[in-house]
Amino acid sequence: MTTELSPTKRAIRKAKVTMEGQRYGASDEPFVCHFCGHDRFRFRRLLILSMHTLTCADCGHIEFFAKKPEPVER
Repeated sequence: MTTELSPTKRAIRKAKVTMEGQRYGASDEPFVCHFCGHDRFRFRRLLILSMHTLTCADCGHIEFFAKKPEPVER
């Protein structure tokens, strides 16, 4: 039996990930903020510059990437 989440529960889960941030990295090694050492970021794509950004969920430092960073679980 497949359990389908209600739209409200899906929205709550997405909001939680957005607020807390997510781990991103390359080759299964998570990125770490250069300023505070935190490892959770919020992802955003800048359409004007065609760049991808990760914003530190702790201090707000922004890192820019040409390629989309991949989420990692660790």
